[in-house]
Amino acid sequence: MFNNFFLFLLCLLFWQSLSSVAQEKKFIINSAEIIKEGVTLFDEGKYKEAIEKLKEVDRNDSNYVWALAELSLSYIADSQFVQGIKIADEGLSYNSKSENHFLRSKGVALDKMGKTDEAIKVDEYALKKYPWDFLTRYNCALAYEKKNLPKSMAMYKDVIQNYNPFHPLSHYRLSSIASEEGKLVPYMLASYMYLILKPGGSNALDVITKVEKLVKGEINLPENKDKANYSFADLETIIESKAALSSKYKHKVKLNYPFVSQTQLFLEKLEYKASDTSIWMQQYVPFFVELNKKNYLEPFVYTMLSGLNIPDVQNWLKKNQTKKEEFFSWASNYLSKDITKKKVSIDGKGQMLNAWYYETRFIHSLGNYKDAQNTIRTGHWIFYYPNTVVSAEGNYDNNGKKTGEWKYYYDNGDLKEVESYNAGKSDGPYKFYYPNGAIKYSCTMANGSIQGELKYFNNAEVLETSNIFREDKLNGSSKSFYNSGSIKSEVNFINGLKEGKAKDFNNIGSLVKEGEYKNGKYNGTYKSYYNNGKVASEGLLKDDKEEGVWNHYYDNGKQGEVSNFKDGKNIGSWKKYSETGQLLEECNYNEKGKLNGEHKVYDTDSKLHYILDYKDGKLKGVRYFDKSGKFISENKEKGGVLKLKSLFPDGINLMSEGTYKNGLREGVWQFYELTGIATSEVNYKAGVKHGSAKTFYINGKKESEFNYKDGSLDGFYQGFYSNGNTSIEGYYVNDNKEGYWYRYYPNGKLSNVNYYIKGEEYGVYEDYSAAGYKRLITVLKDGVFAEETLFDSTGKAYSTCTLKYGTGDFTHKHLNNKPYVKVKMQGGLYQGDYQKFYPNGKLKEKYNYIDGLKHGPSEGFTEEGKSEFKGNYFLGKRTGIWKFYYSDGKTISSIGKYTDGARDSLWVWFNEDGTKNSEFTYKDNNLNGPNVYYAPDGKEVILLRNFENDVLVSYNNMKNGANSDLIPVANETAQITGYYSNGNKAMEFALDKSMREGKFIVYFPSGKKWYEKNYKSGDTQGPRIVYYPDGKIKEKADYFADELNGVRITYYPNGNIKCSENFILGVLHGVSRFYDVNGKLVKEKKYVDGWTY
Repeated sequence: MFNNFFLFLLCLLFWQSLSSVAQEKKFIINSAEIIKEGVTLFDEGKYKEAIEKLKEVDRNDSNYVWALAELSLSYIADSQFVQGIKIADEGLSYNSKSENHFLRSKGVALDKMGKTDEAIKVDEYALKKYPWDFLTRYNCALAYEKKNLPKSMAMYKDVIQNYNPFHPLSHYRLSSIASEEGKLVPYMLASYMYLILKPGGSNALDVITKVEKLVKGEINLPENKDKANYSFADLETIIESKAALSSKYKHKVKLNYPFVSQTQLFLEKLEYKASDTSIWMQQYVPFFVELNKKNYLEPFVYTMLSGLNIPDVQNWLKKNQTKKEEFFSWASNYLSKDITKKKVSIDGKGQMLNAWYYETRFIHSLGNYKDAQNTIRTGHWIFYYPNTVVSAEGNYDNNGKKTGEWKYYYDNGDLKEVESYNAGKSDGPYKFYYPNGAIKYSCTMANGSIQGELKYFNNAEVLETSNIFREDKLNGSSKSFYNSGSIKSEVNFINGLKEGKAKDFNNIGSLVKEGEYKNGKYNGTYKSYYNNGKVASEGLLKDDKEEGVWNHYYDNGKQGEVSNFKDGKNIGSWKKYSETGQLLEECNYNEKGKLNGEHKVYDTDSKLHYILDYKDGKLKGVRYFDKSGKFISENKEKGGVLKLKSLFPDGINLMSEGTYKNGLREGVWQFYELTGIATSEVNYKAGVKHGSAKTFYINGKKESEFNYKDGSLDGFYQGFYSNGNTSIEGYYVNDNKEGYWYRYYPNGKLSNVNYYIKGEEYGVYEDYSAAGYKRLITVLKDGVFAEETLFDSTGKAYSTCTLKYGTGDFTHKHLNNKPYVKVKMQGGLYQGDYQKFYPNGKLKEKYNYIDGLKHGPSEGFTEEGKSEFKGNYFLGKRTGIWKFYYSDGKTISSIGKYTDGARDSLWVWFNEDGTKNSEFTYKDNNLNGPNVYYAPDGKEVILLRNFENDVLVSYNNMKNGANSDLIPVANETAQITGYYSNGNKAMEFALDKSMREGKFIVYFPSGKKWYEKNYKSGDTQGPRIVYYPDGKIKEKADYFADELNGVRITYYPNGNIKCSENFILGVLHGVSRFYDVNGKLVKEKKYVDGWTY
């Protein structure tokens, strides 16, 4: 429909986004197919159905503008003109190639609504921008005619004489004007032309019928008031004599219709008079006089009648295809000759240029050829897209070679390239632009070759690479850069090949990789480094392939792997070690680079766990051993099939099970935790993941389900919270997120909505509060930040930040107009100091950013300006010692170390009075080592638990003090109780497969409760109550999914309420009330999504 939208306009006449994705859930669609379905419905006249179908295409879809174009037409066809205009206006906001279409649609809708003056303004504006759009020119003429403006006639003539003589409706409108003026011959001339061009048109039968009645004298036209300047009076007299209807008249066409007879006579008597300058004489008469001279009467008549279901006519057309085609060819060439020359203003001077057209009759190009064969272009040329937008413009020399400056454009009119030529070769400055207007690359050309520096920019116009060229080949330094401008990599080129040292750096300039190139390939020593400067891997490369011994290390400097290579393949022994130096795995590779023989796997205590038996890369069997080294079980291949059941080092619990077929995994594979619960289930086909897959929480509840296709994530993905609610959902296509992805809060409410194209965020991002209202919308254009708007709880926008190419000051303000966020942005990434403020003006958080990554010191503060946390980031990950504080800003609530973003070593938690509450030991964010709980005095140990790689293996309930025997824990399931030295119970809780479940109670030494809470699937759920030593309640709060959710009330020791607050998933929301010790209300604060004004 839009692809041939002009047909719709020929036959019939001529900012509101779709439903929010938060209201109507959408995922991934085939928008092209949906639009095609909508077009089909439109063509069938089912406009309402077409509208509903086209509305399925969302604003983030790459085909959205196309859908809007079709949607606007559908609304207009359905007489929903206001909506059609709104859609057209939205389409106009996109600066697309369809702008002239949207303007045309808007003009049509306004005219249909009776707002013809407004329609004329729209059409006239469109013609200034798109002067070659003859459809808009025709629409404008229609509007002029509707307002009885004389210039309508002139504009119809303009369409025919200067833009498209093949436009049937312009001829039809001219025939109507001639009819209204009482001019029979002009009416017949224009009608005949319409019937040649559109014999099957909706007006064809009416035109033929009217002509026939006129020539038979059954009807008459109004009186011609311009007889003095009328050149066709004699011909009209002959027509009115009905001579052609006489039985004596000799018919040349075997069709006995008055229309045919009079047409023959009309042509025979028609004469050209040069003195008559009217369009009738100058445009039409020569064509029909020549037609008659060429003896084309017969194909002419049958063509005009071909749209009618007359058997004799259809039979003639079938039998005389050659005659018909000859006539068509002549008519086309004849009509075209009058629009082959155009006067165009170039550099302020008028030039006559030949015009060339697409088959649709829209302008293709303007320019002149030097030779008669039209092979050598010369002078100024302008080329156009089918939508009449200039695609290229420049000059040719006398040899037909491009010369001087040439400009190239995108199909929406935006500049694409600027290039200088000399004798057909690029010579001088060259620039190429992204569709958003940002420079993509720039360089200097000489004799068709790049010379000097070529700069490549990303679509935020941030420099990405700088390369030196000589004679069109890379010669010299080549550098790539981060958004911040720091060097990302550098290497040298000689004659297009990398040569010498090559180095890669991280965002802060530290070396992360170095090697040596020779003749364009890595040759020599290669090293990679951790961010701490220590070597991560090292070895020798020969022609880009590993050679000899390669070593890989942990970030503490200890060896992790050692392997041998030959021509890029593992050859000989391979070993892997733990961070403490213990051997974990060892195996051998044959000369083909395939595993061969025994692949031994050891437990962390260095004792043999199992042996994988390989032959030429295929697994043939597995043998398992207990801690004494005794063989306990074996799985062997039989008939090419190996049914494997692997065991944990305890030799009892199943680790995984599945089938190998011909050495490759096949069918369903299941993987287990030490507790015996399956953690994942994956389908394989010929060794690659294919089909459905699932993951599970440690308690067996489903964590996620998704699908693989030929090893890549493909299809619907859904993640779940431990409470069963959906956490995330969306579609993958070939390992990339595609279309809409939805994330949810644990309470089931929508958290945010992202849109992806090939794994990259695109379009509009929406963020929602846990209370359920939209907080912000972020707009990405071409993947780069463009705009962000904040909303209050009523949906009203109150702060907007807009940045060109995502560069500049990124700022927002609170509802009270005080600063909210301040930070510099470069190419869509935060750079430098970041500050976030409370509505009262006090600083809430401060960080430093490098290329969108937090780096360096960070601090958080309370609403009163007191410390909330302190720590450091290293390139986006927490590092070093972090401290978290209670509300007084002085008492530490917890302190510990992060390494590479994960908790590491000892972490300590404190009570509000500063006494120690507990100590945990971590490794890579996993509990590893002793886990200690203390009495309220922070000194006496009331429970000690031991973890190995995040698995609880034993505990000491302290019933008999520190020397009590450790109680082993099987499958991380136990009812655990700790004791004071006085024999009283100190704490009690239950573990079910590592997850806390049910009541968790901690006591004072007196036996009274200190605090209690409830767990469900490992999360705090329900009321949490804290007590004073005398048993009175100190605090009572509701939790959901491990977050404060509901009312939290704190009490004075006398039992009076101290404070009452409302939370939604950890965020203050609602009225907070504060009382003095006597119960008198002293202050109220209303919070909305954590903010109070």
